[in-house]
Amino acid sequence: MTLKIFYFLIALFSVSVVFGLFDNSYSFGFNKDDVKLANMKALNVKAYELNATNIDAVYKADEVVRYDEHDEVFGFDGFFQNDNLHRLSSDFAIIKDKNVTMKQNAIYQNSDKNLTYSSNELIWGEGFLRSNVPFTITQNGDRISGASGSYDINNKKIKAKNVKGVFNR
Repeated sequence: MTLKIFYFLIALFSVSVVFGLFDNSYSFGFNKDDVKLANMKALNVKAYELNATNIDAVYKADEVVRYDEHDEVFGFDGFFQNDNLHRLSSDFAIIKDKNVTMKQNAIYQNSDKNLTYSSNELIWGEGFLRSNVPFTITQNGDRISGASGSYDINNKKIKAKNVKGVFNR
């Protein structure tokens, strides 16, 4: 009788081990490739872009978080100068490669031309400014709004889709 109870317990244990191996009730879909850890975090950042003779740009941020493939910037504000003074600002920005994608209250200002380009998303690269979402451009009381558009900073040309404008002449 003791031997039968022992075999029954071994069989019960073997069945529970088999079910335990195939049951994934403790798995919650965790994939280690989905985890992105920050390499660095900095607060109250002020960065300068220099050449041999002067300061080309000043960038300020409330917080910067650096990842392997991009940087996330909170409270972004940047000034740069080529032929005149330009200002970029947004609540949140992503810097990847040589492009800055500004989101949430993104604004570009050109002080020489009295031009303001605002949108919920602006993508700034070398010599261009682009918006894939609705935008508004104001200059000297004139106002243009559109579904999407781009502004060539060097040639000072605007290309836009679904444009509506109010001109004060």
